[in-house]
Amino acid sequence: MTLQQKLVTQWYVACLLTPVLRCPSLDTTYAEINTTDTEFGVTVNISCLPGYKVIGQTTATVHCANTGQWSLANATCLRMLNQY
Repeated sequence: MTLQQKLVTQWYVACLLTPVLRCPSLDTTYAEINTTDTEFGVTVNISCLPGYKVIGQTTATVHCANTGQWSLANATCLRMLNQY
């Protein structure tokens, strides 16, 4: 085996053994999401159920960053209280 073949083999094995970076699962109790994938680079669209909002809106888009965290902290749909 040549040196180049050895290096390629080592690189390939390292890639196979490297864990996939993932973000934590999103809370979908009061939301619908377009995917349950949490792998680095994925974009998730969050749509809150009626009466719930995330960051003051009924929808949000978050990205799984290379830090293993979502681009929007606390991307959770919360109940909106009626304001009189």
